[in-house]
Amino acid sequence: MRASKIIQEAALLSGRGDIADYIEATDRTNFSKETSKACNQMVTLLNMMISELCTSFIPMIATEKIYATDKIEYDKLSKNAVEILKIYDAFGKEVDFKVDYEHVKISSPCAKVVYKFHPKTYALTDNIDYEEKDISGSVLAYGLAAEFALTEGDFDRACSFHDRYVEGVHAISKPKNSTVK
Repeated sequence: MRASKIIQEAALLSGRGDIADYIEATDRTNFSKETSKACNQMVTLLNMMISELCTSFIPMIATEKIYATDKIEYDKLSKNAVEILKIYDAFGKEVDFKVDYEHVKISSPCAKVVYKFHPKTYALTDNIDYEEKDISGSVLAYGLAAEFALTEGDFDRACSFHDRYVEGVHAISKPKNSTVK
């Protein structure tokens, strides 16, 4: 899922077709500084929103092949790990581990690590680490439109978008076996 597509959708929801056009344009010299600034603000808001979302509601999870015999250094992982969930050996059997400050101690050689991570700061053209199966781009666009409306001082619109965003996040993050009473 590309950051630019989420921002475009949020811009259109917010009545800011100029930002959507700015993102699509190959030559941006004809756009105002205000449009460029608003687009950059949306990129910043998207990063803040994703950071909150991955730490509070829908974690980003990576599965990575890595070979280690006694410990895994955090800097050897491709993403910024915040919690190690599982470690497997070459045969798919879970490996016992202990988390330390600088590394993870493992009880036997491992081949795969599953962990929660905090994403990098995304640029407009980056793909974000969420996939549509994790959360839809439309839900993210509603959240971004809500945040942007707050910065514009449009509290009624912000509440409307926020309600849609929260409804989408709760529908996704609700346990699969939960029942409604």
